[in-house]
Amino acid sequence: MSKEQPIKGAAWVAVTAIIVGLIFVIAGAIITGIAYTEITPPNYDDNYNRYIGSSVPRLIGPFVLVFGAVIIFGSIVIMVLVNMRYQYKEVPNHG
Repeated sequence: MSKEQPIKGAAWVAVTAIIVGLIFVIAGAIITGIAYTEITPPNYDDNYNRYIGSSVPRLIGPFVLVFGAVIIFGSIVIMVLVNMRYQYKEVPNHG
């Protein structure tokens, strides 16, 4: 096994995690959009406002959106660190 193999593996994991993060962000945006564009009936009252406030998609949508953003941010950090390590190994006299 070559010395580049773990670096390539880490890079592929980071790229895959970015793709998964994008899927989470898109799903969260869709869920949030659907949850917050619900049509209000003409005869709503305070109970309807409580019902809307406790809607599960209104909680899960933003959570999935933020979770996907955290995955993307973490993956970018991993890719930067892997790239720095690869560049560090490329320099012959790094002390």
